[in-house]
Amino acid sequence: MSKGLEMILRCHNFDVKPEMVNDEIVETNLLLFMTGDLVVKKHSRSLHMSDSDLMEISGFNSQDWDTMKIATAMKMIAYPDEKVEHPPEMFSKDELSKIQKDASKYNDKIIKHDVAKVFEELVRAKRCKEIKVTLMRHLVREATLMVGETANKRLNQADD
Repeated sequence: MSKGLEMILRCHNFDVKPEMVNDEIVETNLLLFMTGDLVVKKHSRSLHMSDSDLMEISGFNSQDWDTMKIATAMKMIAYPDEKVEHPPEMFSKDELSKIQKDASKYNDKIIKHDVAKVFEELVRAKRCKEIKVTLMRHLVREATLMVGETANKRLNQADD
């Protein structure tokens, strides 16, 4: 098992032994990395460039926010009249109120089209990642069973 494969599996809390690795696990792992992790990394720096604006205008310390939270806040700021779907726990009531109240103060700071494009790409990546994580869980369960069956066969053959 390569270090990269092992790192990504561990990052997503999959306990995969080298003997469990098969082509489907390798391929799904690669897709999981490409559809989720790379997209987040691609936009993380540019989104975090808005940390100073968020602090200066709304008083948000967004340095510890994840990429999706910043993208969601920026989408809500860029399009204050649109309903932007997000998990209820993502923002406090105070944060939501401040985002709505201060949205117009960001008009000369953001490019709406770019914000929308980045947000949509992150949402698609998040959905793809969720699908790949579900698939990986299934593949790991299958591989665990296969390794267990193989081990049992070996034990039975050794007993004979």
